[in-house]
Amino acid sequence: MSAGVLAAAPLLVGGGNGSGTQAVNRRPICDNLGFSLPSTVGGQVRIPVTDVAADPDVTPVRLVSVFGGAPVGSAVISDNGTPAVLNDDILVFTRTSPEPGTVFLYWTVSDGSSSAQCGSHASDEPPPENG
Repeated sequence: MSAGVLAAAPLLVGGGNGSGTQAVNRRPICDNLGFSLPSTVGGQVRIPVTDVAADPDVTPVRLVSVFGGAPVGSAVISDNGTPAVLNDDILVFTRTSPEPGTVFLYWTVSDGSSSAQCGSHASDEPPPENG
């Protein structure tokens, strides 16, 4: 079963300017996302983080920043081959170390007004020995 994000209709509140109601911009939401590390130095993995991000007001979200990945590798934002479509961008993680490790990536999505920070993680460290 795949994880997803549910988006809702805009929230309306009473306005103090005599106009009745106005839409309140709610910040985007997202789920953490696990991924598998590439097995070799120079190997890459594509992480579709915008698949687990949405805006409750149904405004398209876009990926605006990423940090983390060291010391195992690095991550960059890719336009996924569609530079004009902002809400389908992905992260591309590139392995730079042959040593096993754990990676935490922190990425931010925005609806143009508000943003949310989310995370992705991966590990290829062997489990601890019992005993």
